[in-house]
Amino acid sequence: MNKITKPSKRFSLLFKALFYLYPVTMLLLWLFSKMSITGEFSLDVNTDGAAIATEMLAPEWWQRLAGFALAMLPGAALMYIYHCLAKLFSLYANGAIFEKANVDNFRKVAWGIIAHQLLAIPSGTLITLVLTLTNPQGERLVQVGVDDTNISMVVVGIMILFISRIMDEGRKMNDEQALTV
Repeated sequence: MNKITKPSKRFSLLFKALFYLYPVTMLLLWLFSKMSITGEFSLDVNTDGAAIATEMLAPEWWQRLAGFALAMLPGAALMYIYHCLAKLFSLYANGAIFEKANVDNFRKVAWGIIAHQLLAIPSGTLITLVLTLTNPQGERLVQVGVDDTNISMVVVGIMILFISRIMDEGRKMNDEQALTV
């Protein structure tokens, strides 16, 4: 059992830390990084006022804050996933393996993954609009995108939902065996 509880405590702590570090890191990236019009970050921070390459933008502060807020739409789903994973590994650390709470947390993680991917679509669209809003007319963008990662992660979420159903059946069978004399 120690092979499960000890790593589970570490994973629980990791996901608790990620829950709090994620929004702070995202805010810092949005405030101080260079970025492309799609909201992708470059770690080169432009501090000397030098000219920025044509594919990179220098958004105004309100655009950066709005971009952060929009990025936190799917980010909130990711934080929810971190929270559920922390709870799941906390249950494992306490020796709860075949419990209803474990199955519930698995389901919540699956729905969080699906929500994260679904929220990423309008979030990305609005981020491109906000970042190009100060461009002259005719140079503003609205970019809607779905890629294979979005689709793959939705499939992963559905698979986790199915696995949670199997785990729930196993839990019920385990409960029945415990009651059998």
